[in-house]
Amino acid sequence: MHCARLAVGFLLLVGSMSSMATVLDTCEPASLGSCLRNDQGSIVAKLDVQDFINISHQTISTVVKMPRNATRIDLSYNQIKSLPANSTDNSSLQFLNISHNDLDQSVVAVLPSTLTDLDLSFNRGIAQNNSLLFQMSWSFFTPQLTHLSCRGNNLTSVTISAETFPDSLASLDLSDNPNMALTLDQTTFERFSKANFSLGISRQFLRPTCGKDSTPNALPTGIAVCVQRVATTNSSTGSSTLVSTIPIVVSITIVVAILLRSYLIQCLCPPPPDLDDMETVCSSVCHADSYLDTRSPTIAIP
Repeated sequence: MHCARLAVGFLLLVGSMSSMATVLDTCEPASLGSCLRNDQGSIVAKLDVQDFINISHQTISTVVKMPRNATRIDLSYNQIKSLPANSTDNSSLQFLNISHNDLDQSVVAVLPSTLTDLDLSFNRGIAQNNSLLFQMSWSFFTPQLTHLSCRGNNLTSVTISAETFPDSLASLDLSDNPNMALTLDQTTFERFSKANFSLGISRQFLRPTCGKDSTPNALPTGIAVCVQRVATTNSSTGSSTLVSTIPIVVSITIVVAILLRSYLIQCLCPPPPDLDDMETVCSSVCHADSYLDTRSPTIAIP
């Protein structure tokens, strides 16, 4: 209750400034907590260090660094397209609401491993390209995840295997995805059929159109799904093993892409006054093209 009053007080403080706040970053010194800055880098509001931080509806488009030490953060209803790679450094964060933003599936790779509750609902980036969302290795990135909401992300063809989510997952909300076809492997089908597992999904009692490797079935709640056939031959087992490695391969690829992107962003520095100043890898990468025409070649390579 005390945290809720603090959050309300903060929102009253920045409510009139929300149209100017676009960047979430740490204050200087970092011990002061986090700050909301405008496009010019000026601080428009400071966030006290506290357990629950509510910065929803603040027109935030860029997150440079997540608030430290908070266990619950609400970033919903903003314009965030991605989270920084350093988000994994927040070892205390357990609850994160980043619904109603512009995030895509790559956000999974930068989530803190301590997360137990995550709301990814209504993200336009995921809605535009959701094919990889459930091919990510959630078990690897969020091994303690208990509750996940992916409502309203225009999900269409969703395949979930035993390797997708950690054993801790007890609630999955896939509702408000009216065109979704859900395919489960046998282990996941049995898991989702248990009374202690909560699956939120728009009710569909029509017989689904399943692929050649799966058959129509229904969960105890009456939800129609496709269930993958159990592999019975060595060839099928090999194919099953290959499919199970896809989430890991996709996840590693996205992590490498995020780290490379972060490195290239660091190289967006102003040009040096002359070639003698080009002493670092960063400056060389940034400015090699701009000096290409001014350098006199000394050796002609046929």
